[in-house]
Amino acid sequence: RVAVVGAESTGKTTLCLRLAEIYGTRFVPEHARALAEARGGILDEDAIELAARGQIAAEDALARHAHRVLFCDTELSTVKLWSERMFGSAPAGLDALNAARPYDLTLVLRADVPFVGSPARDEPAERAALDARVVAAHAPGASVVELRGTWEQRLIGARSAVDRLLQQGDLLSARGRQWALDA
Repeated sequence: RVAVVGAESTGKTTLCLRLAEIYGTRFVPEHARALAEARGGILDEDAIELAARGQIAAEDALARHAHRVLFCDTELSTVKLWSERMFGSAPAGLDALNAARPYDLTLVLRADVPFVGSPARDEPAERAALDARVVAAHAPGASVVELRGTWEQRLIGARSAVDRLLQQGDLLSARGRQWALDA
């Protein structure tokens, strides 16, 4: 599983779509976005836990149909950060839910690209603050890669990281099959 995280309008959804197409697999859309669209663009703090549980359910369902890798358009620590930004807090259960969600790789998309979307939602200071919090929550390392630059540079960096991941093996899906055999 590859989590793709970042502040708003950093290209997460577009990158997930492109990567899923390139690798012939599936991607999990951001459930909070779908929930907001279904509710006329309005989410409240109570809806965040519903969105988180929907994200988990979608990941688990689509993982069964993915080919070698599943791209996830966000993960629960980012949902928590977004909730804290919007509402000042997040549902208490998100930390526990997040702890049980391992990812083989996390791609952190930096907010160094222009905002794309409704001008009413363009809040540069808030976007920069969320970007900093997302980066702080995902320390760079073997399983976390920060991506900057143009959309094409991000795609090239993501493909390089995913190719390395697939070459090294020992993915969660393979370990899950082994655990099932051992049980």
